[in-house]
Amino acid sequence: MAADLLERVFTDTIDIKVPTGIPQLDEQMKGGLNKGALGLLIAGTGVGKTTLGSIMCMGAALQKFKVLHIFFEDLLEDVGRKYYANLTQHYTYEFIEKKNRAELSHLIMGNEDYRIALTQYLKPKRMKNGETTVEDIQNYVRGLIANQGWKPDMIFIDYMSCIKCTTNEVLRAQNEFQMLERAMKRLESFANEMNIAIWVAQQTNRDAFKEDTASNRIGNIQGSFRMTQPASFILYLNRPRGAKDYTTANLYLDKCRGCEPKSWEGIKLDNGTCQIDLSETIRNDEDLEYDMNDEYNNNNNNNNLNRYGNFKGYTGVF
Repeated sequence: MAADLLERVFTDTIDIKVPTGIPQLDEQMKGGLNKGALGLLIAGTGVGKTTLGSIMCMGAALQKFKVLHIFFEDLLEDVGRKYYANLTQHYTYEFIEKKNRAELSHLIMGNEDYRIALTQYLKPKRMKNGETTVEDIQNYVRGLIANQGWKPDMIFIDYMSCIKCTTNEVLRAQNEFQMLERAMKRLESFANEMNIAIWVAQQTNRDAFKEDTASNRIGNIQGSFRMTQPASFILYLNRPRGAKDYTTANLYLDKCRGCEPKSWEGIKLDNGTCQIDLSETIRNDEDLEYDMNDEYNNNNNNNNLNRYGNFKGYTGVF
């Protein structure tokens, strides 16, 4: 009966959420992504989705959540350098040069929290690009549980277009976008079945859609817009147009169940050191839609309560 839900409604569920490790984002998300839910990260090529994914994986592992990081295009060594750069605030290229190998190794393995996170809570896995199906991911996870007793609290998949959506090549060619939609739904079902939080990254379209509202940003996904529907949370990452500083980015929480959308603009996201700082932001109202009324347009009154017209609300609320 519906009355039986009363106790559960009043229960704080923050203990079944997996944090991103980014304080301001976790605060806005009321603790992180719920176990059993699907989150989506949308970003353009080279913007920093792999960097942000690595930061989120490392952040959750440091808080003793078991994280499975699945990727297809990057080498295992390159992803590892992103983890270590995030921990040490050193550039990824420093690990290739090996000039400070002893110092960097000590910074990582000499820290007990880092060592525990890397050895017990974070498992990177490179899978075959274009050959791995959702079922392959499911079987791999079930194998970890059965053979190693290691069940992830969170899975981060980088990225969706690298997944083979069907073994039927004719069907895949004819209905690629539909296959991506179905793959997203299968991941959502798997997250719910296994009680695991799953983040999926996906690229944006290449043809420069508008990014001035949440609906425009979410619609700027490579593949069908319906891919976004199973996601409980959607993050959109971009670089400001014309920005000369490659470390400056914008991050938008455009869809979120149980909390309010938010934008962080002018943040620091450095692909070299894999650091993110949401405290350095320039907040504006680009996510707000206003109906400019005739009285303001005609009379140009200075009433601050009406200077933007009639407020219509966040476009990112779903």
